[in-house]
Amino acid sequence: NEPLPLAALEAPCLLRTAAINALDRAGIAWRLAFVSPSLGGLWAATAAGLGLTIRTPIGLPGTVQAIPPGANGLPLLPNLGLDLY
Repeated sequence: NEPLPLAALEAPCLLRTAAINALDRAGIAWRLAFVSPSLGGLWAATAAGLGLTIRTPIGLPGTVQAIPPGANGLPLLPNLGLDLY
């Protein structure tokens, strides 16, 4: 019954906000266990087991394992659009 540990990039971060909003809506307690200014630091913290992170599967290193959407009682996340200019 401990809060879910999250590893996240520094704010503002669209994925961090989406994760926190989804957890709050689902009534799941969470805490920021690790915050990094870099994606490399985030991957390292996640691989070390410091917390879960929300990222796209693009560039997913072999040292971390993706959890399928909705698995383990975690809420589904919204779809995010991408605009290229």
